[in-house]
Amino acid sequence: MDSKLDFSWFTLMGYEPQDHPFDNGTSFMDLLHGFLNLIPLFEHDLVVNKTHILISRFYLKIGRISYNSSDGYLVKQLRSLTEQSKLPIIVHSSLFKYYEQMYEVLPNIIQTFSIAIGAMFLATFLIIPDLRSVLIIISTMFMILTSLVAVLHIWGVQASSVMMIELVMSIGFCSDFCVHIIHAYLTSKGTRKERSRQALIHMGMPILCASLSSIIGVLFLGLAKSYLFRTFFKTILSIMILGALHALCFLPVLLSLIGSHWLSHNDHSKDQHNVLQLTTSVNGQLIDEYRSKKCQLQRAQDTIEEEDDGLIKSTN
Repeated sequence: MDSKLDFSWFTLMGYEPQDHPFDNGTSFMDLLHGFLNLIPLFEHDLVVNKTHILISRFYLKIGRISYNSSDGYLVKQLRSLTEQSKLPIIVHSSLFKYYEQMYEVLPNIIQTFSIAIGAMFLATFLIIPDLRSVLIIISTMFMILTSLVAVLHIWGVQASSVMMIELVMSIGFCSDFCVHIIHAYLTSKGTRKERSRQALIHMGMPILCASLSSIIGVLFLGLAKSYLFRTFFKTILSIMILGALHALCFLPVLLSLIGSHWLSHNDHSKDQHNVLQLTTSVNGQLIDEYRSKKCQLQRAQDTIEEEDDGLIKSTN
């Protein structure tokens, strides 16, 4: 270990075993008691009796703190070394509770995401009892969250418990966008393309206004010096932009191709209009046939009358 990174009574005492080849521990303990009397600063680092050291404490200094997962892995490695030692060693620091979350946050994020998406699947299926639509919602949510993690990484937001809480909060926002579009799509009439267009017309402006108002509401947090406030601003800004883009651009196109189509979605008003047009055309044809037959009968009657008149004249 680098001598610049550790600070202990043993190093300052300068005891070398090769200088005391026949020492059975007595010289070492005498030297230690004399060292503690000379430098009482280390009295709280040792618990000793006349012949043995009961408890000892050493200090280790970290050369560079990067506040990312490497610090967490350093703590994990130190604890692994103490477990391999035959001595009862404990590694402790008041900062370890912050470092531990740096290598535990990724598994916790994955676990929390899985639980939250599963809960959203059940809640969405209760509101919209259509499996295809629910799968489309969950797929779109997964794409939004994946894009959000990528944007936050590019923006310099490190994985931490703060980021995990904000990502879980973002699940509710991205599901809100998708559910509104899907609900408007399922309650419209017509073909898939017509219903996608109607859903975009009815819910496009409310979603856009909600996104803009949320961005304006957290806009001043971007000027804050607090890491928590700046991270919250970046998360809200990213989720609103990504959610609106997916809900207004991607989701209507997907619904127009593979969206659910029930028998109740057929536009019966068009069918009635077509039936009315067909009935009108049939009635028109019948009227024309009736008029033509009537004209033919009239002509035949006129011909018969003319022939009768000719016979009467010839008889006279």
